[in-house]
Amino acid sequence: MALRALPATMSIPHVDRRYLIGGLAAALATILVLIITTPPTRTSVLVAGGDLPAGAALSGLEIGTRQVNDAEGLIEGTTLGELAEWSLVVPLREGEPLLASTLRPPEMVAAPQAMGVSLPAAHAVLGRLDAGDVVDVYLTPNASPGGPSPVATRIAQRVYVIDAAESASPGAMGRIDVLLAVDEEITPVLAAGARDGTIDLVKVSP
Repeated sequence: MALRALPATMSIPHVDRRYLIGGLAAALATILVLIITTPPTRTSVLVAGGDLPAGAALSGLEIGTRQVNDAEGLIEGTTLGELAEWSLVVPLREGEPLLASTLRPPEMVAAPQAMGVSLPAAHAVLGRLDAGDVVDVYLTPNASPGGPSPVATRIAQRVYVIDAAESASPGAMGRIDVLLAVDEEITPVLAAGARDGTIDLVKVSP
């Protein structure tokens, strides 16, 4: 007598939707609690380790660190690094943070004045200048009628670029406004050259 195998009947357990929704709600609540209770990321910034005078290089001053939630405008890090020879423009009390806006590079300590020149991009490294760059300044005098062809001469070396940007003045398309750190020696020469000749900036290695 032949026997036939009958398929086994499997029962699928019924899942109560209320339990499923309740589980999801509990999981979401746990995630929200974790987000709310997780402390914000804190950043180390440099602060005055004592009362600091203006004008002295940071490498010779007492510098500390502090953890903050928002480091905008402050100096991030735990060491001075490349800022060691920079100096403060204003004195700081102990615990006050170092501000990017009140620090000056050594180039601006040696040349504390600022002078702006507006040049065609072709005479200012095609406009590829940024704050912190160093340039040599060349002057080509205007040609005199019947005189020899003017020759460019270097009137300043290793001049620090405080800022550089495309000119926003009406009708000044293609010109670059450059702010240079200068001293009393170069200021009159540069001013006269901008009026009576052609100024060229040559970017040099820092």
